[in-house]
Amino acid sequence: MKIIVTAGALLAATLATAAGAQVSLNNGSFEEIGQLYSPAIGGLYEASGWVNTSGLNIQASSALAGVEGTPADAVTGARFLRLVSDNPDPQNTGSIYQNLGTIVAGRSYTITGDAFGGDSINNLWGGLFSLSSGASGAGDVYAATGVAGLARGASTSFSFGFNGTRANAGQSVFLNLSAIPSGPGQDIRGGVDNLQLSVAGVPEPAAWATMIGGFGLVGGVARRRRVKIAFA
Repeated sequence: MKIIVTAGALLAATLATAAGAQVSLNNGSFEEIGQLYSPAIGGLYEASGWVNTSGLNIQASSALAGVEGTPADAVTGARFLRLVSDNPDPQNTGSIYQNLGTIVAGRSYTITGDAFGGDSINNLWGGLFSLSSGASGAGDVYAATGVAGLARGASTSFSFGFNGTRANAGQSVFLNLSAIPSGPGQDIRGGVDNLQLSVAGVPEPAAWATMIGGFGLVGGVARRRRVKIAFA
């Protein structure tokens, strides 16, 4: 019985390791809101599940779709993430991040979404997006992408990601979104919506070997018990 319990525990632990820690994206459509920042401009709220790093919180906030020239075809639901940049000071550049969880070796992580220009008549909006080991893009950058040159009402889709390896397994992964800093006196508005995280892949060969060994051990013990009972 002790052998069976030990074998079962080994198999359970192996399966848990193969499944890996949970990695998830919360409020990728920015529909869930918290504190009200401004009743004007469509009502600007904090985006629940995200951390706002800009000194002016209204620079990175959940706003109603359609405000500031937001294209309707780039928005899921009623709201989107509004990112604003009005001068080179980082405190006035919209920036937001979220801790997605812990990396598992053998898994691939991909972020997809839409970006679009807002109510910027003479200026073109751009944004920087990254997956890193630290908040606000600090630490190791696993993957990054950007968009630029988006006029009012223009939109584009983006996708980027990375693979979990033994080198980065166990590290945290943060999703960071920010507007590209603009020049003095420029007020450039844009947004992001429809963010989704997909996780794919299978355990690495070493994990598969341990799993197979666990199955074999349990099966062998079960066969020996059946033989013992038959000849008892």
